[in-house]
Amino acid sequence: MSSQHGMVGTPGHVAYCAAKGGVVNLTHQLAVDYGRRGILVNAVAPGKILTGSPEQVDEEAIAYSFSRTPFPRLGRPADVAGAAAFLASDDALYVSGTNLLVDGGWMAY
Repeated sequence: MSSQHGMVGTPGHVAYCAAKGGVVNLTHQLAVDYGRRGILVNAVAPGKILTGSPEQVDEEAIAYSFSRTPFPRLGRPADVAGAAAFLASDDALYVSGTNLLVDGGWMAY
């Protein structure tokens, strides 16, 4: 699992962004190093995914994320699961070295 924050700097989150950036580049490197052996290596990069209980929701953060996401809703756990299932399926047997964004288009602009 990587994150959209592995491709951008987010104020106040230096360790998280650096760690997720490392996952993104590790994905690339492992795909290169092990591709000849037929080993596929990919990462899933979620954006804002609504999880947890309603009392834990930061309304201001949710409003910002919604305003910044081109898709008409924020992500759900099933969206991330679907991306992972696709990468694990026979439909993705020639997909390797990718960091699959599941962010409703956030990183598109």
